[in-house]
Amino acid sequence: MWLGEEFWGEQGRIARIQAGPWAGRYAYIYPEHKDDWWVMVIDPSPKPDVPGDNYIDDGSYLEELAREWEFEWVPRGVEEERLEQEHFGWRPLLSAEALARKRRSRKQRFLSWIHGR
Repeated sequence: MWLGEEFWGEQGRIARIQAGPWAGRYAYIYPEHKDDWWVMVIDPSPKPDVPGDNYIDDGSYLEELAREWEFEWVPRGVEEERLEQEHFGWRPLLSAEALARKRRSRKQRFLSWIHGR
């Protein structure tokens, strides 16, 4: 897993995007702990009225984006918690089962949106 589980923790990490098309925005990124899937939520969303959720099925692609867009990782602590609340809504720690349900639901909504269902 890119950067290791200790880096990501239970809830993922927040980064400031410093370059590229979404410079100045925040990204909330967390790993789907199997099959090398990742979720990256961009705020503000790149498209008005559309969630900024992106599902990435290749860790090396996410690593490439992090370099290209010059992610600046927000240190864990009070600032990270404030940004989480302000930009992404508070995500309290959930049980592994609840997190899995939430991820499946978000992925299903995104795939439905992509396929116009």
